[in-house]
Amino acid sequence: MSKITKVFIATILLVLMFSSAFTAFCAPATMPFDVEAKAALLMDCSSGTVLYEKNADQKLPIASITKVMTLCIIFDEIEQGNLKLDDMVMVSPKAANVGGSYVLTDANYSYKASELIKSIIIASANDCAAAMAEHISGTEEAFVERMNSKAAEMNMTNTTFKNCTGLPADGHLSTARDVSIMTTALMKHSDYFKWSNIWMDTIIHKDNRATELVNTNRLIRYYEGCDGGKTGYTSEAKFCISASAKRGNTRLIAVVLGGDTSPIRFAETTKLLNYGFANYTTIKLVDSTKALEQSIPLQNGLDKTVMVKPAHDFSLVVRKGEEKQVQHQTILPDIIKAPVSAGAQVGEIIITQNGIEKGRAPLIAAADYKEAKYFDYVKKILTWW
Repeated sequence: MSKITKVFIATILLVLMFSSAFTAFCAPATMPFDVEAKAALLMDCSSGTVLYEKNADQKLPIASITKVMTLCIIFDEIEQGNLKLDDMVMVSPKAANVGGSYVLTDANYSYKASELIKSIIIASANDCAAAMAEHISGTEEAFVERMNSKAAEMNMTNTTFKNCTGLPADGHLSTARDVSIMTTALMKHSDYFKWSNIWMDTIIHKDNRATELVNTNRLIRYYEGCDGGKTGYTSEAKFCISASAKRGNTRLIAVVLGGDTSPIRFAETTKLLNYGFANYTTIKLVDSTKALEQSIPLQNGLDKTVMVKPAHDFSLVVRKGEEKQVQHQTILPDIIKAPVSAGAQVGEIIITQNGIEKGRAPLIAAADYKEAKYFDYVKKILTWW
């Protein structure tokens, strides 16, 4: 076989491999409708499967949808124990006067972190976002560096943040696809849902002055299952939204960027979500919280068998009516030799649809399994005797 032939075959194999790997993450080639906006994307949250896209990788200003990443970092801090909801956060004069949408916070006055977070989620408060950024990183500039680092870690390859609010700035751009990625990350923080579906609330300032908060995402009130998301508007970005809705086991994320009016933004988002829920369903095939009934015989170990569990969940979105086409196969060795460390991969589950592989989930040892030593065997003999 010539060198050229070998290179050609290798190239074909690579193309086939990558085509197979991304089968579950590609939108249909032809969509039955258009979205009246510059860019749009509909995604199944649990599997990452894209169900619809339009100009999904076009770099655009995203206005206050930027605060999705701001909130991701805030909730990261909470989960890491670096920030508590009862912590008092000082609002600097710079933060209080940042401009855009705000809730009239008092400069040089401290609020509970929970009050500022609530105001960001419900009312898209720029002053609260800037205050939280300064509290976490010292300056907004340092916080923005962290936003860009996290975007890179999440493979948001077409996103650059210039501030934590989404106010107009040269080069502050993202895409519908990248917005869906960071919205998915935000959905993983359970604390977010304490405030995301609140329609109206109040923040109390110094001297008991109150500001009424009204959720900028009207879909949480008018669309069944909508429990979160973020809107945005500037004259440059026009009307934008990233909305999340859940029905049954299916959670969808719909992104619309560059709508001409607010009603168009919400109408097109509703169209996307309706299409997704009407045509697709999500199947959770692998549950990482449950050990398999099947175990592996252990050779030379203190225990007789190794209990096995999935390393992570695995879900697949399919068209309604095609659920029975999905199958999964468990691959485990006939026997395994001690010692085995907890978390070590010992097998895998292969998921297929109509014979086409859709993904794999590693199977790991559920605990440490030690090797039996000489005195362990003596102890067993004495016990039997």
